[in-house]
Amino acid sequence: MSEIKVTNDSDNSNISNTANSSYRELAPNYDNIDKINIKEIKPTIKNINENIYEEDLSFIIEELINIYLNDLNKGIKTKTRKKNFLNYINNNEINLQEIYYWLLNNQNNPNSIYLLGYFNYHGIVTNINKEKTFELYQKAAKLENIAAQLDLAAIYMDEKDKKDYEKAYELFKKLTEKENPNAINMLGYCYDYGFGIDVNKQKAVELYQKAADLGNSDALINLEVYEIFN
Repeated sequence: MSEIKVTNDSDNSNISNTANSSYRELAPNYDNIDKINIKEIKPTIKNINENIYEEDLSFIIEELINIYLNDLNKGIKTKTRKKNFLNYINNNEINLQEIYYWLLNNQNNPNSIYLLGYFNYHGIVTNINKEKTFELYQKAAKLENIAAQLDLAAIYMDEKDKKDYEKAYELFKKLTEKENPNAINMLGYCYDYGFGIDVNKQKAVELYQKAADLGNSDALINLEVYEIFN
């Protein structure tokens, strides 16, 4: 299989709100994110390499989502998360087109639905399509896919035409009950600044501390910000 080379892209360095940095970086301006310049081809199952078995691709997709979630829960920034995502593909000599075609032909489980949305959001193999991403994230989120729920909440927090703080709060609250570090931190952020819920600084600090104890670096920053300004 052909090797996918990862190119560097620039950080969104103009992000002013540190407390919400991990999600602000998912805002609509992706001009600086590298695109794999492959024209979209109408897919069929024949496009998929016969040497790759369905169970292998299912495992690969699960691993990719686990890598993404692990980085997100640690508070790792967008540039590095994407690089780690593509590095896994590159290091395992996986063809991105084969994955993309398989996803298109296997929209029957939450992981595949979410990952197709991720490809559309970042312009991997295909063109960036935010509306398609939103539809796929909603579908996967309803099927309890955690990555989709987190990214959907990010869209509700930051995308101008999709902004809905109450929906974001409800998703963060739901995932906080599942002990998700990123959601715990972001729920604290909602309480800290009154997004979708009344301001409750004490609750915010408690949640920041809990997320920090679980290894989320953004929560540590939020605690520092709180101590400076309160």
